[in-house]
Amino acid sequence: MLITQFTRKLFSLTTIYFMVTCASGQNQYITTPASISEKDFKVSSPVVDSNANAVVLVDLAVVDFEGNDFANVTMVLTHTERILIRNRNAFEAATIKIPIKTGEYESNTETFEDLEATTYNLEENGTIKTSKLNKSELFEEKVGKYLTVKKFTFPDVKEGSILEYKYTVRSPYWDQLYGWRFQGRYPVLWGQYQITIPPMFDYLNTKKGYVKFAIDSIYKEHRSYTVSFPSGGQKTHEGDAVVGIWAVKDCPAFKTEPYTSSPSNYLCEINFFLNEVHWSSDQIRKYVKPWKEIVDDQLKRPTYSDLTESNNWLNSDLKKIEGTTTDEEQVVRKVYNYVRDNFANKKGKTIMPSQPLKKTFQSKEGNVADINLLFTAMLRKIGIDADPVMLGTRENGKVHTSTPLMREYNYLVVRVKLKDKTILLDASQNMLGFGVLPEDCLNGSGRVLNSELPETVPMSADSVTEKSSTLILLYDDSIEGLSGTCTKYFGNYESFNLRKTLTGQGKEKYISYISKSYPSDIEINNIAIDSEKLYDEPLGIRYDMQWKMGDDETLYLNPVFNEGIKKNPFVASERHYPVEMPYKKDNLFVLNMDIPKGYKVDELPKSLKAKLNENDGIFEYLCHSDGTTIQLRCHLVFKKATFPSDDYKTLREFYDMIAKKEAEQIVLKKIK
Repeated sequence: MLITQFTRKLFSLTTIYFMVTCASGQNQYITTPASISEKDFKVSSPVVDSNANAVVLVDLAVVDFEGNDFANVTMVLTHTERILIRNRNAFEAATIKIPIKTGEYESNTETFEDLEATTYNLEENGTIKTSKLNKSELFEEKVGKYLTVKKFTFPDVKEGSILEYKYTVRSPYWDQLYGWRFQGRYPVLWGQYQITIPPMFDYLNTKKGYVKFAIDSIYKEHRSYTVSFPSGGQKTHEGDAVVGIWAVKDCPAFKTEPYTSSPSNYLCEINFFLNEVHWSSDQIRKYVKPWKEIVDDQLKRPTYSDLTESNNWLNSDLKKIEGTTTDEEQVVRKVYNYVRDNFANKKGKTIMPSQPLKKTFQSKEGNVADINLLFTAMLRKIGIDADPVMLGTRENGKVHTSTPLMREYNYLVVRVKLKDKTILLDASQNMLGFGVLPEDCLNGSGRVLNSELPETVPMSADSVTEKSSTLILLYDDSIEGLSGTCTKYFGNYESFNLRKTLTGQGKEKYISYISKSYPSDIEINNIAIDSEKLYDEPLGIRYDMQWKMGDDETLYLNPVFNEGIKKNPFVASERHYPVEMPYKKDNLFVLNMDIPKGYKVDELPKSLKAKLNENDGIFEYLCHSDGTTIQLRCHLVFKKATFPSDDYKTLREFYDMIAKKEAEQIVLKKIK
């Protein structure tokens, strides 16, 4: 499966390899798929089960290079894919879209050639019927100034059809060498990628995913490339080309599980990043530069260079914002609150500002980079040590800290250094508390945009603990049953998300949600929300509760009410990649209730203390009754957020134990 910037993003690395020779396995690579036979319609493989709506029988890609008439070389991709459609849920696979880059000139435009597409159907008499795509059924869709999509749909597609297509793309963009994804939504019986890299080019080769390669082979062979000049004449580049062949056999479909930062981090995939080009001994261009050079280049860009200007136009407004405050941290808080509360992020996530700082200040809107660079400039103007920090969000994939690959970075925050502490801030998110980064930013680390010391900054989910607490008090009301209150304080991220919900949907909808989350015999009234506009404080909610018991002989009560884990999030029996929670957790639930008059405890959940591994998590369920009251203290703590796949079974069993325990009920019997 071809990876392009149009069809999917290029994702971050787990390991970087320079091109070296390594041995292949016992499997042999193929150059052309075998002819389709009756057995291809009934596949048998350990990775194909009843859930597979389609199966990729063969997926072959070959990338080579050839000289062209523009004093350059052309990258040539030939792609062949054969897919078995097992049921109608996979009919979407019958529509193929291939992005093609277009430029203003022939020399910077890709060409799409030699398309062949055929549908194969097995008839009742055992013959194979073929239906070929008519060239008139190939459509072209312009999706941008420099991007066109070639699109076609296979004819005569049925359940049980085999679809096969082949095409060639010639591209001048060898600086964006095609990567390949071997794994996707359908299992792949054989996937193979072969590339021959000319001696003039040096690429970084990156591989990731948990699927082992059936072939992982790199060797060298002599090649020559003759390029022609528009003005006349030719030049031949020759030397040892690097040939790489990678293949997977019986590759399972990728299934996204809960607590996965980004599936792209774990899909079986190979990517290439241009490192150097050697046209001659005195004509060498380096593309991957040291971090210091990368950061210097970034800071020299026009909109970044605004940070080094005097920016005197900020003076009068900053004086109003500061007021008479002299404490350094309080000054930072005031500026942060001003920017957060008065500027709108209407242009999305990016590390590239869209306009000068002054325009951002005047318009009160911009993208993430616009707003946080303005925030940085304002802090610097009043003498605060502040620097922008770029990072890659979770949805964008993990960044590789040792190698500067700017495409991995898509977000900008601000680092503030005070006398006794360092604070990371994001002023582009309305209602976000001081010192809290969006959870999507907790993706490992960021890079400080500082010419003198472009160091990494830890931004780990394991460094953040989300604390929440709930206290329910129920006392005996001889007329109505049990009455009381519930008081809950949310953690930083729960507070942020709930404030956005309240702003977007309104309080009434949320109040209705709370009421419906309780059993019908428990009535909720007088719901009050605390600190809704105090964004640096945890959001609190308080409401009255009334348990109308009637006159039943037996009463049942789940003592954690709607606060418990209702279902184990880890359903799969095994997992091949880490569990990545957004943060560490510390959730406390306390219940103090009177035993209703005329009733006694018949069954009480037993107390339980359990550890996850040695010190990764704790679950305490302490339940006690003295005959007149019942006390429950339920405490769940995760002391780390990221768990390796080896811990999956233990973590799954831990959650299963919690869900079962929190489902237990108190049983009260009427005293006779």
